[in-house]
Amino acid sequence: MSNKNTYMTLALALSAMLTVSGCATSAKNSLNKLVTSTPSNDIVLPVNYLDAYANTKAYYNKCVAQAGVSYPNTVTTNGVTVTTMAQTPDTTISSNLDRDHQTASIDVFMGRKAQQHITFEPKDANTTVVRYYGSKAGLRSKEHNDKKLAERLTTLKTVSQNQLTECL
Repeated sequence: MSNKNTYMTLALALSAMLTVSGCATSAKNSLNKLVTSTPSNDIVLPVNYLDAYANTKAYYNKCVAQAGVSYPNTVTTNGVTVTTMAQTPDTTISSNLDRDHQTASIDVFMGRKAQQHITFEPKDANTTVVRYYGSKAGLRSKEHNDKKLAERLTTLKTVSQNQLTECL
């Protein structure tokens, strides 16, 4: 392999590593911003934190995570029609269980933007404190955001306490 090809390969590999690292840093910054700028909503549940975490993780992986969708976007201006493809971002789930510190968390990202952060900590052997941090819709009213939050907390209570096989 020539030196030029070697340098090109190294440059490509370095670029890929920086891109992946940049995405991870961007997602982490988005998560930190969500947690520090949003008040937590605490729920106390009569279930072990491991069960609450496992139930919620299974539900979120099945019912919340979804691949982005491509769709055509057609615009006509001055008699010229142009069609482009638009893409909705993926909704991904990230989860972490730390048995040594008795904590667990689930994060929901839309693209690289954190949408939800949920933590699970035992209050005692059969009681869990669930902390929910959720982003608000930027252009919605306070009443709408409050209603959505209440719906999300109700869903979270239900899925944390049950092994659901169907999405709500």
